[in-house]
Amino acid sequence: MKWKAWQAWPAWVMMVPITMLVAAAFWPGLSGRFIFDDYPTIVSNPGIHIDSLSWEAIQRAAGSFSQGYYGRPLATISLALNYLADGTDPWGYKLTGLCIHVLNTLIVWILLRQLLGIRSEEGENWPKQAAAVIAFIWAVHPLQVSPVLYVVQRMETLSLLFVLLALACYVKARRNQLSDRPSAFWFAACLPLMLLGLASKESAALLPAYTLSLEIAIFRFRASSSASERLLKRTYAVAVSLALGVYLLVVLPHYLTGDSYALRDFSASERLMTQMRVLPMYLGQVLFPRPDQLTFYYDDIIVSTGLLSPPSTALGACLLLSLAFVAFFVRRKAPIVSLGVLWFFAAHAITSNVFPLEHAFEHRNYFALLGALLALADIVRRIPMRDGPALKYVAIGGICTFLFALTLVRSATWGNPLNLAMELANANPRSARASVDLAEKYEMLAGGDPESPFYSLAMTEFHRGAGLASASSLPIQGAIMLAAGQGRPVPEAWWATLESKLSTGTISPQDHYAMSGLLTARARGMALDDEHLAAAYEAMANRSQLPAGMYAMFANHALTRLEDHDLAARLFASAVEAEKDDRHYAERLASALRADGHNQEAQAVEAKAAALRLAD
Repeated sequence: MKWKAWQAWPAWVMMVPITMLVAAAFWPGLSGRFIFDDYPTIVSNPGIHIDSLSWEAIQRAAGSFSQGYYGRPLATISLALNYLADGTDPWGYKLTGLCIHVLNTLIVWILLRQLLGIRSEEGENWPKQAAAVIAFIWAVHPLQVSPVLYVVQRMETLSLLFVLLALACYVKARRNQLSDRPSAFWFAACLPLMLLGLASKESAALLPAYTLSLEIAIFRFRASSSASERLLKRTYAVAVSLALGVYLLVVLPHYLTGDSYALRDFSASERLMTQMRVLPMYLGQVLFPRPDQLTFYYDDIIVSTGLLSPPSTALGACLLLSLAFVAFFVRRKAPIVSLGVLWFFAAHAITSNVFPLEHAFEHRNYFALLGALLALADIVRRIPMRDGPALKYVAIGGICTFLFALTLVRSATWGNPLNLAMELANANPRSARASVDLAEKYEMLAGGDPESPFYSLAMTEFHRGAGLASASSLPIQGAIMLAAGQGRPVPEAWWATLESKLSTGTISPQDHYAMSGLLTARARGMALDDEHLAAAYEAMANRSQLPAGMYAMFANHALTRLEDHDLAARLFASAVEAEKDDRHYAERLASALRADGHNQEAQAVEAKAAALRLAD
């Protein structure tokens, strides 16, 4: 494919209007509000609420992400800096996310220029200007609205920034190595960049999978010297062997047994089978990004319980196997196609594996989209045109314009909280999360006025959400708090629905949020029935292993509101058991209880700690 009209332009000149168009596509979304996990991660997370750049504040921000083994310190520090500048105004956070995305677009362009400039086996050069087109399509694809404007996904985009830089360094190193030029510096740069990526999100651990894909499809472990080739092959052989060993001997046994899926209503095997349908769904969103298919919330996905239940599971598995075979068999004649398919699979190696994550999120395609686009672009390049390539140029221009327009419209929707909530609820009426989000927007518009029509809309939507099969206790919790907040009586049936969901359904993180929200509101003086609250959290405590903080919250309510010392003692003891890896937790808790004069509860804590020590 020849791009004669651009031949005389310096390559970087094209990126100036491209980056401006990328920024313009997402700009309307900057006026939007926080959504979903933005609230626990940013709005209600005291760790990032810093008021200075002191070392203590930075350390607190670095450790403010509670999930994972070490948190995501670089990402949370960046969020804390936004808080220092803007408080909880989302505009600055979203602008920072857009700047990172624009920077990633430039790095994708640099990476693609290197890759597409490598001479293929057929003796052809893929024009370097094509890299700008692919980078632009990647940047303005409607799938990217979620990772760019969903603030908490700063973790994903920031992590990929360093991964992309590392990939560009790796490609530079390998090209130098093939032509017998110095490569050590570029190889050495990959490790610190990967570590910076890991400090933003664990998905940076996939960098070796991306470089292995480059070797399989593009470089084929070749070098200017046989010694370098042997070293490459041995290094990857050892790395792959170690990775397989850890996966088979540590990861699989851990997640296929035990309580890893205690907070999910599906098993590890069911999750793997469901991903056979989720990955094809992602590919469909890449090829046909219909707005009604990009629903943001995917909590209503039907779980696959067998290859034929539903039958689309087997069809999805066949499609994925076919793509894997294509990637292997065309790696010599169509290396870019092979690389694109391998990168798509590698990008989902964590999120579509046995780890107990939710089934689907759009931001998981942030890098995978590039793999799919690479494969598609190379296929389009190879389509013969009898009358010349002009029709291809027109088609590509039309696709770029269409995707830009779709993203502009979707960004504008994200820029209006009510429009976004209504669109998500209409696009996916089976999603309980979308229903709760819409109900909360109506509640905000009601402004505390029970006579407002938005009050009735909020109550109606909360009850519709509570009746959905996928609903947690959040919708009925919303209805209870909406009524109680206006001083209205909460019907017994609502409390019964709450207790029923917590007694029979899978206890999910959303149920944790629901119960902690009720107890926090009660602690702040909201008139809620303490006996019903206790019945609800006892249902949770009896069915699920909870974090220590949840047990302590339940115990405090039992102690201060019910004055039920036996229940409080039992719940405090459960908190000690949940935090048994922290040897000093029981001491601190018992000391605090004694200081407040709660000797019975302190004794229960000490007795549980002693029993745990004996058990060890």
